[in-house]
Amino acid sequence: MKLPVELRQSIYKMVLGNKTAITITAKKLECARNHYKLVKAFTRQLSYRVFSGSSLQNALFESDACSLLLTTRAISAEAIEFLYRGRHFTFPGIAIMVDWLSDIKECRKYVTHITCEKSGHRLTRACYGQLAHAVRLQYFKINLPLTFNGTLREHMDKHYQDLQLYLLARGADEAESLRKLDCVHFDIGPDQRGVRDNNGLVLRQMTPDMERSCKAFIKAKLQKHFKKSQ
Repeated sequence: MKLPVELRQSIYKMVLGNKTAITITAKKLECARNHYKLVKAFTRQLSYRVFSGSSLQNALFESDACSLLLTTRAISAEAIEFLYRGRHFTFPGIAIMVDWLSDIKECRKYVTHITCEKSGHRLTRACYGQLAHAVRLQYFKINLPLTFNGTLREHMDKHYQDLQLYLLARGADEAESLRKLDCVHFDIGPDQRGVRDNNGLVLRQMTPDMERSCKAFIKAKLQKHFKKSQ
């Protein structure tokens, strides 16, 4: 800690800055939680402290490098963001993603890239409620829900009801809301049959033109919201 902050950050980046993408499954999350409970119970008996849930990170990332986060509270607070920023997290299901974001608590603000491969309309509200805390998010990709049948426009209309929890979080103005919208990307999963075009034909993939149309639809809703609030 006697080193200049720039040098300390260089060390944190060297030790924790591996940007390898990571897929977080339900099994991996449960193993990390169990490990965290054991370490927390053990350290409590020895009158030690667990810093910022760092033992949970250690189990989740399966890396000895995370032991740096268990040295001192000050180092943990400075270094932990290097574990998250620039790393792409992929989740096979939205429930796992919501649970993980809830588990990492204050570290949500360091997350920059997320892909959710399977969503569900019952959890999208919780999903965007958690993402409202991810203030540095640069990329979020989500498949449209399997359990809702409708045209692409109907999907977007329903999706926006929950998406606005993220887009308008923390009193975001119009410019900030549109910036957030640029970070969000929509997709259609390979097993989906519930997204149709205006002729009732099932859409098998999200083309660039379709996504631009989705973004334009949501942008119009945002602009209408801010015009009404003036």
